[in-house]
Amino acid sequence: MPRLAPLVLLAFLAPQAAPAADREAGTLYPPPKSSELVRTLAKPRDDASAGERRRFVLALGRALTNAGLGEVGVETAGDDADRLVVVAVRDGMVDTPYRARALLARLNGLAREVAPFAAGQPDLEWSFLDLLRSLDFERVTVSDGAALAVQNVLR
Repeated sequence: MPRLAPLVLLAFLAPQAAPAADREAGTLYPPPKSSELVRTLAKPRDDASAGERRRFVLALGRALTNAGLGEVGVETAGDDADRLVVVAVRDGMVDTPYRARALLARLNGLAREVAPFAAGQPDLEWSFLDLLRSLDFERVTVSDGAALAVQNVLR
């Protein structure tokens, strides 16, 4: 029996895999304490693709750098690039849910300057989350890169 104790202890201490629904938690950002369902004004476009989502996020990253917000990293996640991850790489930048929402508001303006939105301006009432939903993103997670992760599920 004493020989089994280390094995049992090891089983409890081993890192647990994140559920399939959120494989990035614990890898790209800390596990979110909660998730918010957001009903967007926009519906996913029929022609939205993983390639378009990836190109959009690359362009958004360049726009962030050009706007002096290089301390924010953006990337797609998921096999279909249907999740957006936004992570602050500087301490204190996104340390509250309110600052996470403010960052999303700032991204709203920047997103309208890059493809596919630059050519055909979307509805001005749309938020950043609406813009993302039109590209068929399903989830957006904003994190401080240390302890906070704010997650929005888009419907």
